[in-house]
Amino acid sequence: MRIIFTAAAAAALMIGTPALAKDMHCNVNKDFAPMIDGKEVKSGGTTYKFKVKDTFKGVPDSVSTSDYNGFVNIKFGAERTTSKSVNVQVRPRKSSECLNGVYDDNKKQIWGGAYCDTSNHKKASSLTLRKSDANPALYIAAGAATTTSKQNHLMGLYTLQGSEYVLSGACVENK
Repeated sequence: MRIIFTAAAAAALMIGTPALAKDMHCNVNKDFAPMIDGKEVKSGGTTYKFKVKDTFKGVPDSVSTSDYNGFVNIKFGAERTTSKSVNVQVRPRKSSECLNGVYDDNKKQIWGGAYCDTSNHKKASSLTLRKSDANPALYIAAGAATTTSKQNHLMGLYTLQGSEYVLSGACVENK
């Protein structure tokens, strides 16, 4: 009996549990917020759960993640584009946490170095917009930024309006 119980317990452990979603805190267009708040989406093999922290109206020149993350601040600035490539800008939030790399959702480095300026964003190369499986109106530019001690997931959120992708939000991992 003891052997059967042990085998059953081992089998239960091998089944595994689903990976936890990365909590993403977002600054999004007010009209877009109800479509994503509390929702989960997958990108690049990672599951993300959105929490709307702030909203804005219209289409601003850029959208930032404010102070939602203690390590990096993320900014997307192409408010309207016809290209599926969008630029991301990143800066460290603390001088002790220098920015060391920015990666796309395929884990390919798009910028590397040592950047410790907490006042100005470093422009990385482009991220590719991908259509969301969970919401057909949503396009996501996902990636990650590494600092001295942390990896921080990031996202730009876009909606398709006519032939243009319109910046609808910016998210960063809750850390």
